[in-house]
Amino acid sequence: MKKHNLFNLLLLLLILVSWVVYYFTVPQTAFLNVNDLYNKFDYKVELEKEYDSVQKRRTEVLDSLNLDLKSRYAQISNLDKLNEEDPQITAFIQKRDEYNELKKKFEGEAEEIRARLSNMIWEQLNQYIKEYGYEQNYTFIYGAKGDGTIMYAQEGVDITSEVVEFVNSRYDDNE
Repeated sequence: MKKHNLFNLLLLLLILVSWVVYYFTVPQTAFLNVNDLYNKFDYKVELEKEYDSVQKRRTEVLDSLNLDLKSRYAQISNLDKLNEEDPQITAFIQKRDEYNELKKKFEGEAEEIRARLSNMIWEQLNQYIKEYGYEQNYTFIYGAKGDGTIMYAQEGVDITSEVVEFVNSRYDDNE
């Protein structure tokens, strides 16, 4: 009977040691949906609202200038004789050029702003993901974009919602 108990104890010890070795040597991995994480990140949502507000004001400025151009065009189209030296035509051409330059400037700045905001968002997200991985003892966290990078993963290893919650709580704590 003692041999049997000793054997069971040794077997239990062996199982326990095997589990501990397995737990500490097998990397803990998971994946997250990068698009969901990015789109649900509160910081991104806030910056997007600010960007949209700026773009709306710029659109209003351009719409106002365009309305002025249409009005000036209507005035010069009623002229009997078109003369490029006519002050109305000169003013129209000048305003048209100003409108086109401002529109081009706004479009270029919009691209630059979008790129800068995206970089800011990813920089912050990467920091938070690094913290999350460290705190949760992950060896790897894979980012899935739906582009074939990860072809299969068990549902239980998708940590997107947990990471979204984590990054948003970190962001809220830093405000």
